[in-house]
Amino acid sequence: MRIFARGTQFLDCGSGLPTAENVHQVAQRVNPESKVGYVDNDPVITARGRTLLEENELNRYVEGDIFNPRSILDNETVRTHLDWHQPIALSQVATLHHHKGERSAPAEVMREYIDALPRGSYVIISHLLDPESEDTAVMRELEEAVARGSLGGATWRTRTEIEELFDGLEMVEPGITELVRWWPDGPQLKPLTVAHRIIAGEIGRKL
Repeated sequence: MRIFARGTQFLDCGSGLPTAENVHQVAQRVNPESKVGYVDNDPVITARGRTLLEENELNRYVEGDIFNPRSILDNETVRTHLDWHQPIALSQVATLHHHKGERSAPAEVMREYIDALPRGSYVIISHLLDPESEDTAVMRELEEAVARGSLGGATWRTRTEIEELFDGLEMVEPGITELVRWWPDGPQLKPLTVAHRIIAGEIGRKL
């Protein structure tokens, strides 16, 4: 919620099917003038998204490959709907671990997005985490299971590798940590499960 209070422009990469609480619903509840651009590479999801999410002139849904930053940054709707002279909050939530290229490629993808963002912008990322602990054995089993499934695989990265996705940004406290620990609504009442410990989140700010 803090990030929604600070920003009025949002670019949500890899939006997926509309859910109960979409970015624009939260953002426009905080600031009714917030503009949101959604991007997904699936034409069926994009069509569905346009039908459900373009509730007003402040929301736009674009079909595109989020792993090809230049194609998104040069998209006419993205260029004109958002003001690229003002801060933008760009989100890659549960997307980058599905990149099927070289292990270093997502960092290069993010570097291109970050270079294009105006100063004062925020980058929000959640990513599957290799905790480099006793939980790594469970993580490897999940990695193999996902590789056999319909998603076609995913890559768990270490904290150091996830930090590389934020190159050039100031990290916002509490830094890269388990997603469930990121500004929780209240005190932690139960111990974290392995599932909690192998997905992390972070926000970075471009100074």
